[in-house]
Amino acid sequence: VSQSRYAPQDIQSEEIQYNEKTKTYSTRGRSVIADPPQILQADSVDFDDDTGLGKVRGNVVWQDTTSNYAIYCNAADYDKPRDSFKAFGGAMGRPKLINVLDGDSLFLSSDTLVSFRPQADSLSQDTSRRMWAYGRVRMFKSDFQAICDSMVYRESDSLFVLSGSPVIWADTSQFTADTIFLYLKNNQIHRILLRGNAFITVLSDAVFFNQIKGREVL
Repeated sequence: VSQSRYAPQDIQSEEIQYNEKTKTYSTRGRSVIADPPQILQADSVDFDDDTGLGKVRGNVVWQDTTSNYAIYCNAADYDKPRDSFKAFGGAMGRPKLINVLDGDSLFLSSDTLVSFRPQADSLSQDTSRRMWAYGRVRMFKSDFQAICDSMVYRESDSLFVLSGSPVIWADTSQFTADTIFLYLKNNQIHRILLRGNAFITVLSDAVFFNQIKGREVL
């Protein structure tokens, strides 16, 4: 396995099988696979070294130590050449992500969660990790909550793009729009851009609300 093309650097499991002809390996029993900066734990792993594709099943925990977050799910597909991890089937059929941010934590759940690192090209040299969540997306952090149908996160500038009936609650304010751009800075909300049917409701006291409406609100 150590001489293979895509296989991880370190594999620990109750049972490991490697087929030199097909260049595939399988683990059964609780497995820990270290492929820095990623660490994977699961009950079973099946990996094809020719394609770099793997299937991970059973109490899956995937950590990216450089990005300081972990994904929990029941099943996932891994694409080593594209550095992509697609998670599905967690608690109540939904994967979840926990991102630790200087003592605070961001919790995210959705029907499907994809973590990937884009390849550099002539148009962009940004290869920072991205996150794509879709299907009943739910986000929670100490200073805000959000729901939407689809969310994309770009690590390089801490930008969340929420679409599909997105709603954000922060303090006494509610934000809705066709698309919401949420920027974090120093792990706190820095800026919110509402694009298309933008609407803000602010609770001024126990009785009255302040409201702002427009095509775009920054």
